[in-house]
Amino acid sequence: GVEEATLHGLANFVKADGGDKLVAPLVVGPRNQPIVDFLNRNGFRSSDESTYALNVAAGLSLPKHIEWREPSAATASVTRHAGNAAA
Repeated sequence: GVEEATLHGLANFVKADGGDKLVAPLVVGPRNQPIVDFLNRNGFRSSDESTYALNVAAGLSLPKHIEWREPSAATASVTRHAGNAAA
């Protein structure tokens, strides 16, 4: 549930900052199938196999056994990306 809780927190940050989606660029390959499964299981959709997106407006469920505490505005920051970054 840690991955789902982290996704929940990220979605909350995006919504609080006025955003409407999370975007996950993906390098297609057999070793990345677990992340593809995770993204699909958690509502991400893809129009191609290299970019997945999630509409955060509806919110994401937090696993019942996890308590999420939002950081204060003084300790949190969100960086916006205006495109894909290549590493």
